[in-house]
Amino acid sequence: MARRDATGAQERLAPSLGLAQTMAQPGYSRLVRAEPWIHRAVPVLLVIFLSIVGASGLLQVTSAREDALKSSAEDIDIAVALATARIKELSASLSGNPITDDTMNALLPRTALTPGRRLILLDGAGKILHASPADLGRVATFEDLVVEPTPLLVFAERAGVMTTRLAKGGQTLVAVRKLPEIAATTASYVALMEPLDSVLATWVARTQAIVTLIVTLGGVVAALGAAFYFQAARARQADRICSSMTARIDSALTEARSGLWEWDIARGRFFWSDSMFRLIGYEPTGALLSFGEVNSLVNKQDGDLFLIADRMLSDGRASMEHDFRMRHASGAWVWLRARLQMSREADAAYPRLIGVVIDVTEQKKYEEQSRQSDERLEDAIDSISESFVLCDDQDRLILCNGKFRTIYGLAEGADLAGQDYRALVCGHETEAVCGFVRGRPARDYETQLPDGRWLQVSERRTLDGGLVAVGTDITIHKDQESRLMESERQLIATVTDLRHSQRDLQVKRDELTDLADNYRRQRIAAEEASRAKTEFLANMSHELRTPLNAIIGFSEIMEHRLFGCLGSDKYEEYVSHIRKSGSGLLAIIDDILEMSRIETGKVALERETVTIEAIIDAAVAQVRPDAGQKTISLHVTNSSHGLLDCDPRALRHALVQFLRNAIKFTPTGGQAAMRVRNTADGVNIFIEDTGVGIPREQLHRFGMPFEVIDGKLDNGNKGSGLGAAIARSLVELHGGSVRVRSLVGTGTMVMVHLPIKRAA
Repeated sequence: MARRDATGAQERLAPSLGLAQTMAQPGYSRLVRAEPWIHRAVPVLLVIFLSIVGASGLLQVTSAREDALKSSAEDIDIAVALATARIKELSASLSGNPITDDTMNALLPRTALTPGRRLILLDGAGKILHASPADLGRVATFEDLVVEPTPLLVFAERAGVMTTRLAKGGQTLVAVRKLPEIAATTASYVALMEPLDSVLATWVARTQAIVTLIVTLGGVVAALGAAFYFQAARARQADRICSSMTARIDSALTEARSGLWEWDIARGRFFWSDSMFRLIGYEPTGALLSFGEVNSLVNKQDGDLFLIADRMLSDGRASMEHDFRMRHASGAWVWLRARLQMSREADAAYPRLIGVVIDVTEQKKYEEQSRQSDERLEDAIDSISESFVLCDDQDRLILCNGKFRTIYGLAEGADLAGQDYRALVCGHETEAVCGFVRGRPARDYETQLPDGRWLQVSERRTLDGGLVAVGTDITIHKDQESRLMESERQLIATVTDLRHSQRDLQVKRDELTDLADNYRRQRIAAEEASRAKTEFLANMSHELRTPLNAIIGFSEIMEHRLFGCLGSDKYEEYVSHIRKSGSGLLAIIDDILEMSRIETGKVALERETVTIEAIIDAAVAQVRPDAGQKTISLHVTNSSHGLLDCDPRALRHALVQFLRNAIKFTPTGGQAAMRVRNTADGVNIFIEDTGVGIPREQLHRFGMPFEVIDGKLDNGNKGSGLGAAIARSLVELHGGSVRVRSLVGTGTMVMVHLPIKRAA
C-alpha cells in the first residue's frame, strides 16, 4: 500500500509538522515583507475614517437644528394668524360678552398648541387679559414675560416670528398680531410663544443618538486597531518563542543522543532534525531526504522500513517502536530505537510517521554484557558445593543450583521458576522447621532430611524483599557433636568442686524462700482487709436499702396525693426532690452491692445461647428514653447475626452501663451510636459518643472502682464511679475485654470484645 501511495504522489510544498523545517508558501513571504507598511497605514486609515464620520455627524447636527427652528417658526406664524382670524369670526357671536377661557381654548385646534406653546391676549398697554393654557402664575403684563421688552406695536408691525429671552431664563419664539376693533373685548394684540427648549427637544434627542453612535463607532474602531497591534505583537513574540524553543529542543535532543523524524510515506520524503544528522556523524543540511537515501543507511538484517510502514497502514496501528542499526559516517553501526506515531492531520490522503529516534547502542552493549554476566553467575552458582536458592519478595523461586535439586530430589530439567519455595522445601523438612513467618529478615536453622542427613540452612532477605537461602550438609558435624556431648557428661561426673558452690546457692535459696513466705503472709492480710472492706460495704448497703425504700415509697405516695393534697406546691416540689435523691442514692447503693458481689466472687453467670441482636435491642431500648430527654440521636448498626453463649442479664446490664455513660457525658443535641461487627474469634461491640471526652492522662483510670473521671460536662450528677467498673467486670467474667479511645472535645469510643465460645 505504501508503494502504491508513493507511486501516485504529486510533488507540492506544504508546511511540515512539529519541529520540522518550515517550507513557507510564497504568499506568506510577501505578507511578511509588507507587514511594516501595513503597520504604518492602519493608524492613518483609522484617523481618516474617524474624521470623516465626525465631520459628517457635525454637519448633520447643525443642519437639523436650523431645520427645527425654521419649521417651528413657520408653525407659530401660521398658528397666530389662524388665532387672529378666529377672533374676527367669533366677534359677532360674542354679542357683547367677554372672552372666556373656553373661548380661548377654541381659538386654535389642539394640534396647534403643542406642549410648551402658549396663546395670550393683550390690551393696548401690554396687560395680559387671557392665556391658554391659563397657568401664568403672578405674571400680569407682557413685560413680565420677557427680559428685553419691546413695544407690542413693533412686534405686531414686523409681522413675523422673533427670538427673545424669557424673564425666568431661556429663550423663546414670539409672534404678535394686532387685532381689529372688537366691541366685545378690550384685547388689542394676540401673541403666541414657544420656548426654544421645547422647539429643540427632538433635535437634542437626535443629536445625542448621533453622538452616541459616533463615540461607539470610534471605540469599536480603536479596539479593532488595538487588537490588530496586539495580535501582531503576539505573532512576533510567538515567532521568537518558537525559534528559541526549537533551538532549545534541538540542543536537548543532541545532549540526549536523540533525533526527530518526520516520514512522508506517500511522497517518500524524510525530514531529520539537526540532532539526527549529528547522531550518525553527518553535518546538518536542512534539506529533505529521499527514502532511498535513508534506507541505504539501514542494516537490512533489522527489517525493511517500507514493510513496517505498510504493515502499520494495513493493520491501522497508530504507533510503532522498532530497533534497527544505521551506518555511522565512520562506517560503524549505531543501534537506534524509533518510536513513531501515525499522523493524518495535515492531509488524510498523505499519512506521516512522526516521532523520536534514540541512540541505544550503549544499552544494547550493556544488555549483552548483562546476559554474559548472568550466564557466568549461573555457572558459578551451579558449581558450588552448597545448595543455593534465590526467591522474590513473595518467596517464589527465581533460580536454584543443581545441589538444591539433588538434596530435595527435584528433577534436573524441571522448570521451577515461579513455584512457592516453602511448598518445595516443607515436603522434605521436619514440621517444626516449616513453621515459617513471611517477612522475617533472617533465619538460621538445622533440619534433618528423610534419608538421615542433616542440613544447616541460612536464609537472608535482600534489599528488595527477596530471599536468599544457602544449605550446607552438616551430617559429619552432627556426629562430632554427639560425641562431644558424651564427653561432656563424663566431665560433669569428675567435677566435684562444684558442690561447695551448690551449698552457697542452697543458703541463698533458703533466704529467698523466707522472703517469699513473708510476702505471702502480707498479701493474705491485705486480701483479708479488702474482703472485710467489701463485706462492710455490702452490709452497710443492705442496711441502707431498707430505709431508702421506705423514703422512696412514702415520697411517691405523697407525690401522687394518694391521701390528699399536701397543702402547698412547695411541699410537692420538696417531695419530688426527696424521691429523686433517694432513687439516685439507691442506684449508688445497688452499684456498691453489685461491685462487692463481683469482688467477693459471688456472681455466678447463668449462661444460655442467645442472639446478639436480642441483647443489643434490649440494651438500647432501656436507655433510649434517657437519650430522648436530652435530644441525643442514638444510632444502632448491627452487621452480626450470630449466637452468644453468655448470661443475657449480666451482658445487657454491662452494655446499658456503657450506653448511660455515653449519654450522660454527651451535651444536649449530640450523637451516640452502637455498632456490632464479627471478628475471627468473637464479636466486637463499639459504643461511641460525641461527648466531652476523657483526657489522655486519665484513660488508665477508666473502669476502676470508685474512680470518677473529671469531665468538662456539668450535668449535676457525676455518679459513684462504679458503672464502668461493674460493666468491665461483667465483660471480663464472660472472657471478654474492654478497650477505650477518647479525645477531649470530640468524644469517646468503647470497644467490648466478646468470644463466641466459652472460655476454658
